[in-house]
Amino acid sequence: DGVGSASGLIYYQDQLFIISDNSNYLYQYSIGQQTLSRIALVENQVVENVSKQQKLDLESVTLFENSIYAFGSGSTENRNMMFEITIEDKTIVTHNLTNFYKKLMHFARISAADFNIEGAISLPMIEDVETSFTDAIWLDGMIYFLAAAERTLSAYEDGDVLGTIFGTLNPQTMKVETTQVITDTVKLEGITLYSKHDNQLEFLLCEDNDSDDLTSGIYKLSVTRE
Repeated sequence: DGVGSASGLIYYQDQLFIISDNSNYLYQYSIGQQTLSRIALVENQVVENVSKQQKLDLESVTLFENSIYAFGSGSTENRNMMFEITIEDKTIVTHNLTNFYKKLMHFARISAADFNIEGAISLPMIEDVETSFTDAIWLDGMIYFLAAAERTLSAYEDGDVLGTIFGTLNPQTMKVETTQVITDTVKLEGITLYSKHDNQLEFLLCEDNDSDDLTSGIYKLSVTRE
């Protein structure tokens, strides 16, 4: 409770760091103590849910060394920021990725109107709608990803959720090797490793419910390892 429209998460030392595409906070949830704290990424942050026109639209988060990096989607001009948060002292450094995102648009031949860092490539469809990446992690030489389908032609407007796919992508060949629809009702936008065993992997997944409700589901997915 207290986190709405979760779009990415990091599991680190019994802590969950969660971003929301409706909020300008980084949330820190202590699993053992079941407490939630907030780290304001911008000054004078006073509201939990930011309007669609003004929000940073944080859609991706990753952990590198001792810092967390949260990325805006790039789908509008005010969504081009990246935030670097040091885990130990919560120091925040802000980076403007406008020029970098323009290079990605040029490289991928995607217009500014269609650009979104969760953009789609050739992935399986759910019903008649192509799925698009919502998050991915690297583990033991393989990329594990989530891809969701929404019935919308816009990179900005939300649509009816048709489900989420879990899959693997071989970084050597850049080909999708396995895919499986894991839900036909929930849009899952974040994945992080929870535990690793010889014959099983466990991931934690977070849900973006595209609403103003301050509630987000965290799911555990268990996968048999080949």
